Amino acid sequence: MKRRRILVTLVVALLAAMAPLFGLKSVGAAKRVSEYTGKLAAPAGPMTPTASTSPEVVAPEKGLEGALSGPVRHKLAVDGPAGVKDMTAFSQKVAEMATQQLSRGEASPQAGEPENINAGAAFSAAIATTLGGRDTQFDEVTLLGDWDGREDLAADHSGKIDDFSGKVPTVPTGPSNFTLTRVAISEHTIANGFAEDIFYYGDSFGNLYVASTTNVTQATPTPNVFAINLPTVLNAFGTLNSDDQVVVTGLCVNPVADLGSFARVNGSFAPFNGLTGEILYVSFWDTGSGFRLLANGTLIRSGVLAIPIADIASGTTAPPGIISPTGFPVQVGGAFGVAFSVFGNLAGVCCDDNGDIYFQQVDLIQFTGGNIVKIAGVDQPGIPGVQVGFQDRSLATSGFFTLTTLNPLNGAYGTASGPANQVNVATNYSGTSNLFGNIATLGCGPCSTVYAGVSRSLEPGDSGDIQNRAGLFSTAATTLGPTPSMVIRFSDVVGSFAPCSIPQNPVTGAFIPGVVGLPIGNGIADAAVAGVAVVPGVNNFR
Repeated sequence: MKRRRILVTLVVALLAAMAPLFGLKSVGAAKRVSEYTGKLAAPAGPMTPTASTSPEVVAPEKGLEGALSGPVRHKLAVDGPAGVKDMTAFSQKVAEMATQQLSRGEASPQAGEPENINAGAAFSAAIATTLGGRDTQFDEVTLLGDWDGREDLAADHSGKIDDFSGKVPTVPTGPSNFTLTRVAISEHTIANGFAEDIFYYGDSFGNLYVASTTNVTQATPTPNVFAINLPTVLNAFGTLNSDDQVVVTGLCVNPVADLGSFARVNGSFAPFNGLTGEILYVSFWDTGSGFRLLANGTLIRSGVLAIPIADIASGTTAPPGIISPTGFPVQVGGAFGVAFSVFGNLAGVCCDDNGDIYFQQVDLIQFTGGNIVKIAGVDQPGIPGVQVGFQDRSLATSGFFTLTTLNPLNGAYGTASGPANQVNVATNYSGTSNLFGNIATLGCGPCSTVYAGVSRSLEPGDSGDIQNRAGLFSTAATTLGPTPSMVIRFSDVVGSFAPCSIPQNPVTGAFIPGVVGLPIGNGIADAAVAGVAVVPGVNNFR
């Protein structure tokens, strides 16, 4: 019975991650313009963001103006906390209250496991998740791990990273309906040789938290936490400056990258030049009617930001280059815009072992489906004896993608680049379908495998109770028929072959005839059965 209870706990944690946005409360408001500030330091490269070279940035698909319909707003519970008139000020107030150093012992552990994880343990053997949520009296950032030595695949230890109980303010007519949404673990941990553990977590009011701690139990000291308010923080491209509800929908970590890639674009990031560190990718969703980018005037509702994080004590705070408090155990930079979209994002973002990212676009206005976009760094590859390579494992460029269609020609969204050696390519990785509109969470595995948690399809014949717990799209019209909640995976190896893996003559440098090397994909998920034409949402996943 204990084993079953533990497994149920893990399943509940997975399901919570699969649908972190259902049940949130937020607000829709007017469109705002993303500000470009002239107060930045002189850039080392181009400063004004440049749009993708893809023609898809020119004309957004019709019918995307406006806000979510009443039924969708009710389904996602994004009808706004009562009594709040200034959403931006309220989100900043949440950040201020949530970073107060209150005792972790205010609320008892909610994970159902002994809270005895050692902060120096290898967190690669654990999962980080959130407990609580809307209409509950607690919100925790929690670790679960299988560390009893039996390797029985069942959680037996827990740890509390942070406790928000009692911190979040209320509004005139009741609770703020605050909830934590996503969690990520840094490579900067005690087990990896550092003096502290670093964690990242986001909330339903547009705040990203960076926490440093030397314990993950209720013991003191409490974590050292600072908040980044996405709507107002100064980034390399300006500010989001949305007065709608902005939700953090995804967090993922690329654990090793050349952070000089940020400095080569913007001189304000010079403190990261020559440093190797990690990049935190953050996806967000504006739940209202969206806001406009000053660079090209496009209405956007979601996007992905890249934040450099160096394994050194933070220098003096100087936005947008350094936004962490002076002396903080890691140096956190302002965000670079990687991609912005006219569509929503419920599923978040994940990062593979190449440093490429995958994120969702979903049409919540016209309900034409959803897809997964891949952005890959295609810096100059090295060929032994022929060409010196340059690969920074970073997606920081002087341009960002503005995605306005779910169906780009041949699956290609184009490129964003600058300087010359920093080039990104975006593709419609999954293809577009109703099934992919029901994806609620994303994760990456080895060998560029992408996993997706999918909600049950919404079908008219189901009972009201089932429909309330289903996704937003029907799949009955496809050859799959109605689909259950499930975890699916994508793979992409069909395309070409990696030049660096092809054997060469050691004297002449010529490639050895007849040897093709290791396969690399083309940025589009393959059919599950080799040789079959891809039908997105039907046969290009397992």
